[in-house]
Amino acid sequence: NYARHGQVLENLVKKGIYLFCGHDDEIAAQLSAWSTNAVFLSLLINAVSLVLPAYIRIYGDSGLSRLSKRVKDVFLHGFFILGNDVEDTLVGLKNNFKNIKALLKSPSIARLKNKYQQAPAIIVSAGPSLNKNIHLLHQAQGKALIIATDAVLSLLKQHDILPDAVVSIERVQELYDAFYKDKEIDARITFIGPPVVMPELLDSLKGEKLLVLKKAEPINEWLNEIMGDDRLLYMGTSCAHVGFAFAKHVGAPVVVLIGQDLAFTPDGITHANGVEVKKKIDPASKDILMVESIHGDLIPTNSAFKNFKTWFEIEIAKDNTDRLYIDATEGGALINGSKIMPLAAVLEKYCVHQVTPLRKLIPAKIDRRDRTEEAISQLTAKKEDFSRLRTEAEKQLTKLNKLKRNTMRQKIFNDRDKVKVTKILNKAAALEQMVFKDKVTTFFFQAPFITAVTRINQLGNEVTEKKLRGHFDIQLSLLQSVAGWCQIIESEMDNILNNLGLVPK
Repeated sequence: NYARHGQVLENLVKKGIYLFCGHDDEIAAQLSAWSTNAVFLSLLINAVSLVLPAYIRIYGDSGLSRLSKRVKDVFLHGFFILGNDVEDTLVGLKNNFKNIKALLKSPSIARLKNKYQQAPAIIVSAGPSLNKNIHLLHQAQGKALIIATDAVLSLLKQHDILPDAVVSIERVQELYDAFYKDKEIDARITFIGPPVVMPELLDSLKGEKLLVLKKAEPINEWLNEIMGDDRLLYMGTSCAHVGFAFAKHVGAPVVVLIGQDLAFTPDGITHANGVEVKKKIDPASKDILMVESIHGDLIPTNSAFKNFKTWFEIEIAKDNTDRLYIDATEGGALINGSKIMPLAAVLEKYCVHQVTPLRKLIPAKIDRRDRTEEAISQLTAKKEDFSRLRTEAEKQLTKLNKLKRNTMRQKIFNDRDKVKVTKILNKAAALEQMVFKDKVTTFFFQAPFITAVTRINQLGNEVTEKKLRGHFDIQLSLLQSVAGWCQIIESEMDNILNNLGLVPK
């Protein structure tokens, strides 16, 4: 009972052993907290799965295999979240600040908290199964909060369905061209998404814009501090995740997913008919993964969709309220923790009362120009952080280059050489502390740092000449990357301040 309530036995903790107790969903939820710990993820390269014989007799191979897959998916999802490289993060920083004026004008979602406690929320995605039930969706008009992903806007318009909101999270040109450019989007549709989207996307919309910030994403949490209010949603990495997070924020007691296949049809169809990016892929491709469908068989998907699915499962498992999650897709991948129902049954049972359209609940805009001076101050301070980081990286590079000219050229290390190389390599700890002390610098460099640490861990624990040479090469490459990127980031931060006209009032 002591362990069952999430506590750990003291003698096991001292050995680095932790107990996670509960059914599959509970264990997945507990592990998810570790799945975003960058240092912990770097140790997984040496992880070994161990199942005690007694548990095989009690739970059987199938039960343990299912749990093992859930655990693996949770940690793979952690690597997926970690995976952005420095260049991609820099693009995100630039877009966020390109849209900072729109962010300052955007009403805060704080005043929408729990405004839909008596209404179901329906999130409409563009999976191929949407063709099975989209014709029924008009019955939910005015009786549910309807949130559309960007890919279904045109299809909903064809069926005369007006969603309350459209959600986007991507910043790529191709998706803007497909879903927004030169499209007549009804002004009654509210946009919900982070300021990382393309500025052109926001300019193309006539309706209200609710710019939300991504919880657990350091740049967005930093922006939230600048804004001086709470706009954070834990929104995952897909636009459907944004809608899902918003539905929870407004207190919807029932969250319904339709068109959320998270997989392809057996013959490789990617999206519903009428979706601009629909295509056919080869289900036998080496990039294809197989996942369990809602019917219990295996269907094709890809790594991105599988990670989207894992995010839904983790979030459902973490929710300790009585909120009901319904998968009314009527096809696609099984989302563990959701209740499978046909859309017709959902509409009959839950969409029975009139609800207020979202646009009528949007709070009035607040003049936030007073925050521009704070933005300037914060951005300038961050630039100085990167300058100090670059200086430290260059200092360590000087030591490594000196070591390379002398000791590293020797064919064989003696004991004194090993001590000298180890001592100099360990001096990089100061740089590592600087990176992981600040959440924004961590966000920029955690992926290359954790990749480097993982590669070093692969070299083994014994201090050999081979390991020292490998460690040296990895650290040299990492420091060159850090110093170079810091210089680029400093320059881009100057451009942001100069080009956006962010000047104190």
